[in-house]
Amino acid sequence: TVDGIIVKDIRANQKLVIDGVEKRIYTGDSVNKYSDAILRDNRFPVLSPGPQSIQISSTTHDAWLYYQPIYV
Repeated sequence: TVDGIIVKDIRANQKLVIDGVEKRIYTGDSVNKYSDAILRDNRFPVLSPGPQSIQISSTTHDAWLYYQPIYV
């Protein structure tokens, strides 16, 4: 779980991408995982300006988080 987002059926050491710009969830081998995802509040993450706290449920996995500001 990353910030309330759950994605089922991910293999060990498999890269997972949650792309809020393209509105896609996929693995490193480009397998579409959107149907296996449970999004918090049924939407992609949104960050407000200022400091952020993102919860990750596992301490045994590496996580890299990237942010790209989008102004609507």
